[in-house]
Amino acid sequence: VPRIVGARLGAVRSASGQGVPVEATVESMPSVLFDALAIVGDEALARRLAADGLASEFVREQYRHCKPIYLA
Repeated sequence: VPRIVGARLGAVRSASGQGVPVEATVESMPSVLFDALAIVGDEALARRLAADGLASEFVREQYRHCKPIYLA
């Protein structure tokens, strides 16, 4: 079951403009509880994630635990 994890609770906007609810934050949800990671967005999003220490650690933990990571 896919879960939407973000920097903060609320909603994120999809490419079609619809709001997608964020179910958990990178601070409150350990990355090792997930089987895989999908990062969907543009280059600007990738830069913002790289600058966010908690998001970077979330991705690093996925990598360290050999979880699949999909970048779109």
